[in-house]
Amino acid sequence: MDASDDEDEQVKLAIAMSLQESPNSTVATGPQQNQYAYSEALPKEITEKSVMTATSNSKPDLKQMHLERLARDEARKVETMRGKRQRSISPPPIKRHTPAPSDRELKRPKTNSVPEVIDLDADTRDPSLRKRSLTIPPTTLSSVSSEARKSALEYPLGVTKRTWAFGHDRSNDIKIQEVLQKNTLTFAVLSAFDWDIEWLLRKFEFPRTKLILVMQAKGKAAQDQHRKDAEDLTNLELCFPDMSGQINCMHSKLMLLFHPTHLRVVVPTANLNSYDWGETGIMENSVFLVDLPRRSGKDADAELTPFAKELFHFVRAKGLPEKVLKGLKNFDYSRTNHLAFVHTIGGSHHGEDLKRTGIPGLSRAVRSLNLETDNLEVDFTASSIGSLNDAFLKNVYFGAKGEAPAQIIARDVPKAFRDKFRIYFPLHETVLKTIGGIDNAGTNCLQASYYSNSRFPKECMHDYKSIRTGLLSHNKILFARGQRVSRDGHATNVAWAYVGSANVSESAWGKLLMDKSKKAEKLNCRNWECGVLIAIPPAKLNTCKTLEGLVPMDVFAGHVDVPFEYPGEKYGAKKPWFFMERH
Repeated sequence: MDASDDEDEQVKLAIAMSLQESPNSTVATGPQQNQYAYSEALPKEITEKSVMTATSNSKPDLKQMHLERLARDEARKVETMRGKRQRSISPPPIKRHTPAPSDRELKRPKTNSVPEVIDLDADTRDPSLRKRSLTIPPTTLSSVSSEARKSALEYPLGVTKRTWAFGHDRSNDIKIQEVLQKNTLTFAVLSAFDWDIEWLLRKFEFPRTKLILVMQAKGKAAQDQHRKDAEDLTNLELCFPDMSGQINCMHSKLMLLFHPTHLRVVVPTANLNSYDWGETGIMENSVFLVDLPRRSGKDADAELTPFAKELFHFVRAKGLPEKVLKGLKNFDYSRTNHLAFVHTIGGSHHGEDLKRTGIPGLSRAVRSLNLETDNLEVDFTASSIGSLNDAFLKNVYFGAKGEAPAQIIARDVPKAFRDKFRIYFPLHETVLKTIGGIDNAGTNCLQASYYSNSRFPKECMHDYKSIRTGLLSHNKILFARGQRVSRDGHATNVAWAYVGSANVSESAWGKLLMDKSKKAEKLNCRNWECGVLIAIPPAKLNTCKTLEGLVPMDVFAGHVDVPFEYPGEKYGAKKPWFFMERH
């Protein structure tokens, strides 16, 4: 088994370990013993009554609130969980949805400032920060003019937000309910690696809203089983992208949300489960979303932007029904010229197809937005770290600079390269201090065998500490800053960010090499991934002072907020978080 195989297996093993039942576990108040997995061992004496005994002047204890919530959930759900298939790292069997005991209301200790009951679906932002609702009731759509419909777009230029986290103040965050806009949602295409189907269906007006779920299933037997499980669900279809040969992971996260007035394209770093979307208060993610108006007849044949072209290419490659592609063409992409859709399509690629995906696709996106640089600094946070070496990071680095595939392959590793490429992943001691603790960090993946390899670039590693104290991270964000120098010596500042599903691994970005038999470049991709590249506008760049020819990380504020403490502590001799060593 090679390193790429190991990387794929570690992701699967991580989720399995994170979600498995632990019959010997107990709820503890210490920071090192939090229990997240469903388990009959959670003490039922932690009830809603005991939670409410706090005095009105007490300060909420997020860790204790998290534990108590889990205990209450267990008391309600343990009977229904008996005999059911244990959740696995692949999508669970899809069964007819039946109402589950209500989990929308959470009791919290009484305080002067915190409400006694929290509705997970409610808008809990400060009233002064709330925008007027932009959803239009279906009964009034026929009377709304095209101009009014365009004005109803909440994010016409795109926005990146962090996922809401239970127990934390709301600030530039978003709940999954706010993403979906379910009151007017007619059709949705959802793609993810890990699923909680029953939780997900409760977020929709299902079966009124038609759904297509894009899932991982390697082999016909697995696909047939999923289809059988879903056959009695009205208005739900399944799509299984190609998983043949070397392809081992359908890891991309994408939502295409069709409304009468607009299409919302969403690229989250989160899977489709409650903890990735902050409902357990232990994990944070990021979400890019953009609202596109319906086309008018006169511009129906307008030229597609690079963003639209690559989105359509990815949809075709995934094998989604033709009706999805036709539906996408009914919307106006003219305001996406500052964005690029970046993807990794599983399989081997040559020629023009190679240039559109993986590392070459990243390079092409950089060039399409005129973001090439002569010098570059990279800050990359990820939830999974592969078997890294300088050769792979060099390829990502020169791809981020906008160089062509042949140039990337021919490049040597630059001097002082590891000082220009920083990777953010938590130390073991940092995980211990989070709200979720070590029992909830199974989707933060790094193997000790990778890190101990002499080729692993340890100097690149920095600790990840969330600016929202105590949260674990499932983010995958690449921040790039540099300068482009013209022939006359004039320097232009450049900054952009990638937000998506791709971690720091060769499986995610592809292995770029020369095919000796064809004497041409070849790209081998084991995963399906997707993300969005967001250019920081010149107006923002021009307001930032440069230091040694580099704009500061503050340049991303308001566009793609940096979710971690920067620059972050270097690892040095400290121990990283190894997801297979829970002690």
